Amino acid sequence: MRHVIIGAGAAGITAAETLRACDAASTITVLDGEGEVPYARMAIPYLLSQRIGEAGTRLRQDPDHYRKLRIDIEPGRAVAIDAAAGAVRLALSEGAGAFQVPAAGARGRDRTLFLLDEPAARKLPPGLARPAA
Repeated sequence: MRHVIIGAGAAGITAAETLRACDAASTITVLDGEGEVPYARMAIPYLLSQRIGEAGTRLRQDPDHYRKLRIDIEPGRAVAIDAAAGAVRLALSEGAGAFQVPAAGARGRDRTLFLLDEPAARKLPPGLARPAA
């Protein structure tokens, strides 16, 4: 199974960790609209008042925590969700795009969503990837 969690705040990270504890084989991707290491928003006043350093704001202190759990943190903001197609449309940084590539999974359909930059997409065999709507 493939899980996409929108948001890398405390709820999103806890959801990813809980999914991993229940399902060791699934693919878990957390979309992080800020592009930073997941941090606790409630710690910001303590950081600004210099009661803690930046490391104290991180949700998980071990820099390898997400890698060890096989949780992918990906930059991007969801702008639309197509539940029927099993796809999430993202707002991406310049030079990247969302492409649908055949892969077993999404509710019995043979498609999934990958983030590729344009040069990487051009290297795929013709007809394999098409821009996601």
